[in-house]
Amino acid sequence: MTDEQYHIIDQYINNQLEGEALLAFELQLQQDAELAEAVRLFTTLNNEMPAIIKNKPGGEVLKKNLQQISEPHFKNKQAPVVSLKKSKIYQIAAVAAMLIAMAGIVFWQLTKPDKVSLYAQYAGHSEIDLVSRGSIEQEALAKATEYYNNGEYATVIPLLQPILDKDSTNNQYRVILGRCYIETNNYENAFAQLNSVAASTSAYKYEAVWLTALAWLKQNKNAECINALKTIPESDDHYTEAQELLKILNDK
Repeated sequence: MTDEQYHIIDQYINNQLEGEALLAFELQLQQDAELAEAVRLFTTLNNEMPAIIKNKPGGEVLKKNLQQISEPHFKNKQAPVVSLKKSKIYQIAAVAAMLIAMAGIVFWQLTKPDKVSLYAQYAGHSEIDLVSRGSIEQEALAKATEYYNNGEYATVIPLLQPILDKDSTNNQYRVILGRCYIETNNYENAFAQLNSVAASTSAYKYEAVWLTALAWLKQNKNAECINALKTIPESDDHYTEAQELLKILNDK
C-alpha cells in the first residue's frame, strides 16, 4: 500500500478532507465494509490513545513509540483521494489492529496499580492539632503538630513518643505515632501502636485498623491488607474507600 492510501484515511479521521474529496470518500465508506472497518480501527486509535496516555507515567514514551511505528504509513503531506482496493484494506486494518493491541499492552503495564501508588492514593493524612493549653507538654505538642502537618514524620516521633509514654491511654497519640512509624517504614513499632488501639473500644479503633491495612499494603502484603480491610464495618468513615481498595486488590 502506498503512503497516499494510508494518508487518505489519516486525513479523513482528522477532518482534513473537504468538498468533493470528502463526499467521495464517505460514499466509498457506505459501499465498502472493509474500508469502513479499517477507518473504525484507525479512529479508535486516533481518538482514544491521547486520552489513555494523558497524565500517565510513561505515557510520553508510549506516544513516541507509536509515532515511530506509524511514521512510515502516515506522511505529513497533502495527497489526492485515491481508490482503495479491498486487498489493501486488510493491510490498513492489520496495521491499525497491531498498533491498538500494542498500545493496549503497554497501557496496561503503565497503569496497573502498584502497591506504592495505591498506598499514596489512600494514605492521605488530615491535619492535626495537638496543642493543649492544660498540658505541660504544650510546646512539644505544638512542634509535633507543625512537623506532622508538614509531612516531617520522623521528627514527630521523638517529640510525641515520650508524651505517650507518660499518657499511655491516649489513643489519638498512638494512632498519630502509628502513622509516623508507617511513613518511616518502622512497621514493628507501627503495629505495636495500632494493634493496641484496634483491640480497644476507642473511637479510634477503626482508624487504627485502616492504618494497619495501609501498613500491610505498603509492604506489598496483599492477603494481610485484605484481611484487615474486611473488618472495617459499614458504619465507619473508612468503609467506602476500604471497599474500593478491596476491589482493586481482589482484581489483581
